Amino acid sequence: EDYNMYPELQKAVKATGSESIFYNRLKALHFLDSWVKGRCILMGDAAHAMVPATGQGAGLAMEDAVQLGMSLEGSMDDGLRHFEQARKPRCEMVQGMNNVGARQAYNKDKTEERPLSQEEFSRLLYNFEPVKWKESQATTAMG
Repeated sequence: EDYNMYPELQKAVKATGSESIFYNRLKALHFLDSWVKGRCILMGDAAHAMVPATGQGAGLAMEDAVQLGMSLEGSMDDGLRHFEQARKPRCEMVQGMNNVGARQAYNKDKTEERPLSQEEFSRLLYNFEPVKWKESQATTAMG
């Protein structure tokens, strides 16, 4: 019934035998303790997979790539540690908000309160600038 606006999809689903349809609930993944082990690093969905609620997986992976490039300007070991320290808080915030949104959308449970308003969340998502963030971190560290 959620797909009333897609009659072709309804027709295709009805024409498919029930033995060919597999239903798996989406599962939110827990935050990983660490993304770095030695000189091996997890990035993108390997580090912070998202359920398909806000469409942020690819965007965060691109941010990871930018941050990794900036973090590796010094030594490899320090750079990998810096990458994880720089990215984990933002990715966990987005992943957590994404999980709440998914539960609300897929479970039709609108009672769970979001830690941020939709406006605040959007501002954090779409106004993020890694280079400016790096500059602010350097200023904070020096001051």
